[in-house]
Amino acid sequence: MRGRDDFKIYYHKIYNEIKALGYEHLDHEIINFDRDHYYEKLEKEGRKGYVELYQKKMQYLHEADICVFECSLHSLSIGFIIQRALDFNKPTVVLYYKENLPHFLMGAQEEKLMIRSYNEQNMKKVLKEILKDAWERKDKRFNFFITPKMLNYLEKASKAEGVTKSKFIRSLIFWYMKNHPLI
Repeated sequence: MRGRDDFKIYYHKIYNEIKALGYEHLDHEIINFDRDHYYEKLEKEGRKGYVELYQKKMQYLHEADICVFECSLHSLSIGFIIQRALDFNKPTVVLYYKENLPHFLMGAQEEKLMIRSYNEQNMKKVLKEILKDAWERKDKRFNFFITPKMLNYLEKASKAEGVTKSKFIRSLIFWYMKNHPLI
C-alpha cells in the first residue's frame, strides 16, 4: 500500500494484464482500497484487524497457483510474504519498475523465485513470459508409497534440515539429476 503514491498506475496495469492473460486474482486490496483508507481501517480494528489481515494473506498464498508481487518500493512486509510464498513452494514472481531493483531479493537463490524488471513498453511481454515460466514451475502432484521405516527417516531428516518432507525429497532428486544427467 505504501507504494501506491508512486506506482499505482503500474499496479493497475499489471493487475489488469494478468487478468487479460486469463489468470484469476485472489487478492484485490491493492486495487480496491486507497492507502489512507486501508491503514485507517486497520488501526480502527486494532489487533483483530491485523490478525485477520495476516490470516487472509496466508490463505491467499495457500490457495494461489502463482504469487505475483510488484516490489519497486522496498517493504519488509512484502519481503516476508514473498518468503512465505516460497516456503509454501509457490512459483513467486517479483516485478520491479525500471531501476527500482529489489536489492536484497536479488541475492536469493530459490528455484521458484523469478525476478524481472519492466517498463511501459515491455510490461505486457514481460508478464506473458514470466507467468508462462511460473506456470511451468508449478508443482505437479503425485503419490507414492514408502515403508514406515523410510517415512520415519524422512520425517527426522527433513526436520533436521528444517524443510518439509516434499522439499527434502525434491532436493534429493535435484542432487541426483545434477550428478547423473540423462540428457
